[in-house]
Amino acid sequence: MDPRGYPVAGRLLGALGRVLRTSGQKTPEANRGNLFIIGAARSGTTVLQGALNHSRSVFLFGEPDIYDEQPSPGFAQRYNTMHRAWRNQETKSSFCPPILEEDGSWPEYWERLSQLYRWVGAKIVTNGSYGPPQIDRLFAFHCRRFYQARYIFTFRRPLAVLRSTRGIQMYAGGEVTTMAANMANYAEMAALYLRALRNLPNVRAVFHEDVNPDTFRELGRWLDVPLDGAESYYDSSRVRSYDASSFTEEERRRLGLLDDVYEAIRAAARENRSRLQLEQNDANLSEGHYTPFGHAARKAEMVATHFRQLAETASSPEES
Repeated sequence: MDPRGYPVAGRLLGALGRVLRTSGQKTPEANRGNLFIIGAARSGTTVLQGALNHSRSVFLFGEPDIYDEQPSPGFAQRYNTMHRAWRNQETKSSFCPPILEEDGSWPEYWERLSQLYRWVGAKIVTNGSYGPPQIDRLFAFHCRRFYQARYIFTFRRPLAVLRSTRGIQMYAGGEVTTMAANMANYAEMAALYLRALRNLPNVRAVFHEDVNPDTFRELGRWLDVPLDGAESYYDSSRVRSYDASSFTEEERRRLGLLDDVYEAIRAAARENRSRLQLEQNDANLSEGHYTPFGHAARKAEMVATHFRQLAETASSPEES
């Protein structure tokens, strides 16, 4: 018997039984929505996940990395062990409940949870160790498996993201990525948001500093579920403030590039999909050619490429 309490013997018979029992069942379409929160590390993904998981209609896993997870038995043991190693207490955000007769694959848990919740999904977090190949795989996976899902991208001011990321990495004692890599990841997530917005049907952004009760009223209408109490998760007394007083002049210049990206995507989000599909060409020299989406995408790609090149030449976390 494995540590989750699932009998190892008879696993194949159990799996066959589940197929036979569920093959004739039909789940209402309303109960089969998929929902994902995507953002750079320390950009507000965790607090938004908790706020949405407060709803009895939502179940969001915390960083299951299913796009890299093979659909093999033992998902709950792997996932729960990861969160216990991180010292996370058991909540909907960090615990896969034993709802199958034996520990199955992530698609089996997903299917069962979709019979219990209106929205099932996950929080997805990237950091400086990610690069364009991993982000491309992530995007391709979601196009294949979850094209019609709802996606919420989270953004927070760059200084807070960079300082908080460095602080949590040093506290955890694991890998500490370079400042340049973290800056590249921030811009790459901005570019991914715009790519998803233009190519997938249901994409939104939440800006951490702008969250208020209206944010959850709008999200509740979008998801067609009540989100009462969600705003209580945003407690300003628990938010740490950061300043760039210790930054060098060069670091401030680089931070300014990310600030420009942040403001560009905020401006694009305010456009509410206006002229979203208007053709844009990165080689056009006229600023009048670009819509807010085109301007933001061009800037995010240029800044991401710049910082990714810097990250590849930096040999230590202290090098930016």
